[in-house]
Amino acid sequence: MKKIISAVTFLLVAFGFTANVNAAVVTSVSTSNERVIIVFKNKADKNVVSKVRGNVRREYKNANVLSASVPTTAIKDLRDDPNVLAVEQDIIVKTNSQTVDWGVNKIQAPTAWSSSYTGKGVKIGIVDTGIANHEDLSVAGGAAFTSYTTSYLDDNGHGTHVAGIIGAKNNGYGIVGVANEASLYAYKSIRK
Repeated sequence: MKKIISAVTFLLVAFGFTANVNAAVVTSVSTSNERVIIVFKNKADKNVVSKVRGNVRREYKNANVLSASVPTTAIKDLRDDPNVLAVEQDIIVKTNSQTVDWGVNKIQAPTAWSSSYTGKGVKIGIVDTGIANHEDLSVAGGAAFTSYTTSYLDDNGHGTHVAGIIGAKNNGYGIVGVANEASLYAYKSIRK
């Protein structure tokens, strides 16, 4: 009788342990997310992303496109949606070098730089949509001359682009501006 009780106890412990191990394996499987660009046939629809338990990362005003983070297993469902034209991986691209724009070469700015004409000590005011905080730009100050804000930070992009052409740092990445050591001042006067 002791042998039977010992055998039954052994089997219960063994099966109980196996069931717990299997349960642990099942609960440890996780769903990974992937960054994707979703192109819609008509209007971009955030509900399509919500249905697959994803999160919209960015909406685009002038395109039928969303950037989202979705479960990898849901990508096929997104592609099968009748309103979706395409689903592509959203790859983050960063440059490890610096570009000298054709215009900078055209006006022979590199020749001026070799003669120490880099804009150092020069103050340049950019009257435009403002200048955004950007790692390639040093903004010394500014002011807003608009009725809707007192901030000189760019809310359009144009002023920041102009600032880059004029004074992007010569730091080995991004672009380099014509007067890359000048002090930039943002004067926001154009509405978004």
